[in-house]
Amino acid sequence: MKPVLLTYGYHKSGHYSAVRALEEELDSRGVATETRNLWEGKTETIDRLFTIFRAFAAKSVKKVPDFLISSELFDLFAQEMPFDIDLHTYEGVISTHHYSTSLLAAHKQKQGCSVPLLHVHTDYTPFPLRTHHLIDFYTGATPRDDAEINIHNRVVATGIPVRKSFHYDGTPKEKRILILGGADGFGELEKITEFAAQLDPAYEPQIICGRNTEVYTRLKQRFSSHQVFGFVEDLSEHFNRAEFVITKASGLSVSEALNCECIPIFPPPIRIWEDDAARYLCAQGAGVCIPQLNATGVKLINGLLNSNDYKNALREQGRILAKPNAARDIVDLLEGRTPASTLSEQARMIEEMRKYYREFASANDLPQLAEYVAKQIEGWLRKYESNNRN
Repeated sequence: MKPVLLTYGYHKSGHYSAVRALEEELDSRGVATETRNLWEGKTETIDRLFTIFRAFAAKSVKKVPDFLISSELFDLFAQEMPFDIDLHTYEGVISTHHYSTSLLAAHKQKQGCSVPLLHVHTDYTPFPLRTHHLIDFYTGATPRDDAEINIHNRVVATGIPVRKSFHYDGTPKEKRILILGGADGFGELEKITEFAAQLDPAYEPQIICGRNTEVYTRLKQRFSSHQVFGFVEDLSEHFNRAEFVITKASGLSVSEALNCECIPIFPPPIRIWEDDAARYLCAQGAGVCIPQLNATGVKLINGLLNSNDYKNALREQGRILAKPNAARDIVDLLEGRTPASTLSEQARMIEEMRKYYREFASANDLPQLAEYVAKQIEGWLRKYESNNRN
């Protein structure tokens, strides 16, 4: 049997963590995998393009220029980017970064290949960001309500895949607050640590600096009484033991925290999509935002730390959003099985509209109104079905 190709973004961040969760699920089914980075080391231009996002984060720049996700940019990728992969040699392809997915879709078309191609969105912002008719399924946590009608049967709300070690193991929670800066240690870690040092002293802060050795050194010197770590390959034990995590609203860290029943607290966001994700998660009752890293923020979070009712309510909502079977559902899609419970809202609405068309078409009263509604539904469904045949 041919292997499944898995690919992520430019470096080993949350996109790669999602790939590892999918590797784990495929391995449990006896399916071979091959994981590849399509970008790193290919050209200087690609290196600069990917690192610009990290530079923005380091400088606390929220808004990313729109051209970085434009169709023209993606099309030029497909034309010029070195690509030496024969997609016919794979049983399926799963990508966790939209740049990679777009490149794969373009080369799937060039090679005349029918291999199933799935995109996994690893943030809590709406997906898909960009569509292509040769992407078979788009998966993630929050489907777009305004996406084109012809893709709604390909948009599946699986959630974000995490490894099985991030499923809560029942470890008794400790009065502990994790502070995460992501793989690169961004996120104003020093300011956040200063903020955490003012919280209820019954809670022990643990700071994870990722690969940012400069921040690690400074924090070790300034906060010698706190536990400070560099890059940690597997944070599941930390998540399972901690009650809270202060983290940017990036998809993988939040999904891992929710699956471990660890309550996320979001500092003022750095990037605009983190702002959107934090608003969504807080609106769903699964997290709390710190409005500012000041005395008011300290009072707000201390109120949370000392309210069991509030903590229990947040954990309960977190369990709803966690989606521990996301990796399973994504691999089911690859193997041709669509989990009905994860269909997008639009796809569920289409099923209902087909039923109501029959009811309005056979109505016994208000004949003109019933006929009008039936014709509108019929036209809407015809457009949907026509788009899906194209």
